[in-house]
Amino acid sequence: MYSRFRTDRITLQKGDKRPLNQKLLIGLIVFFMVTTILFMSLYLAGRGAKPQVKSLIERYTVIAVSDAIDAVNRLTTGIQSDSAAKLALVRQNIYLIDRLSSLCLAICGEATVPPEALTALYDDVNNYQELLQTVSSSTLETRSMLLNHLLSLQDLLTR
Repeated sequence: MYSRFRTDRITLQKGDKRPLNQKLLIGLIVFFMVTTILFMSLYLAGRGAKPQVKSLIERYTVIAVSDAIDAVNRLTTGIQSDSAAKLALVRQNIYLIDRLSSLCLAICGEATVPPEALTALYDDVNNYQELLQTVSSSTLETRSMLLNHLLSLQDLLTR
């Protein structure tokens, strides 16, 4: 009398005899294969760029260390009116070295400069700043320590 309506045979096109669930499954499989291939190609392309990015960051770090050494060499052993401005240039370069190292750590997984070296440099700059503010003693010893730390860092980076 009445024919039974079968839901497992619903098709999207008249000539296609596959059920809807099978079409969805095939579509999902194709979608995941395409996205997997896309992500794998992006991952492999990014992996090849990491050594280039790391070497570029290391070069910029060496330049920043060299600029910091030049700025320390411009500092005098005594306290002058422009000593704070010269020390600010040193601090800028040390901050740049710190940021470049953090960037390399985020991109490549390893820092270009050890954290202990950055801590020593910041301590030296802060000590020099305290001596400038107190105007009580010579800055020769602190300047020499800062210069030695920067030269050691330059040797470490150029190896």
